[in-house]
Amino acid sequence: MNIGYLLKNLDKIALVLKKTIKSGNKELVENLIPIVRNLWLTNEYALIITKSKIKDEWEEIITQDFFSSYYYALYVLKGEDVISKNIAFSYRYAKEVLKGPFLKGEKTIIKNKTSLKKCVSFLKSIKKLKKFLKNLFGGKII
Repeated sequence: MNIGYLLKNLDKIALVLKKTIKSGNKELVENLIPIVRNLWLTNEYALIITKSKIKDEWEEIITQDFFSSYYYALYVLKGEDVISKNIAFSYRYAKEVLKGPFLKGEKTIIKNKTSLKKCVSFLKSIKKLKKFLKNLFGGKII
């Protein structure tokens, strides 16, 4: 395989990276990630090979996209704590995964007026607004 040809064709390197991730060759994968800079393949590396937090500069590749970031936080970091620190993640996690209030993320959600409105609207629609308010105010509804 001609390395010069590959360097001019990032799509070809991405295919090599994908195959290398599946084969589990950690050293080669770690050499290819900074070249390809593909958020989903970087996610796959984290999920399949390291199964844990990756280098900060590689996390920056992943965080270029909401869904990629969410996937990384949920499946690699296995963290509601990580999700709860981000307004958008907290709201989407409550709505799409829990389909109800997300206690750990509620204080983050209310920091943003738009997210709070969306959350209240969503919780009203599923008749769980009261539970959200109880959680938020420690069991006391004002």
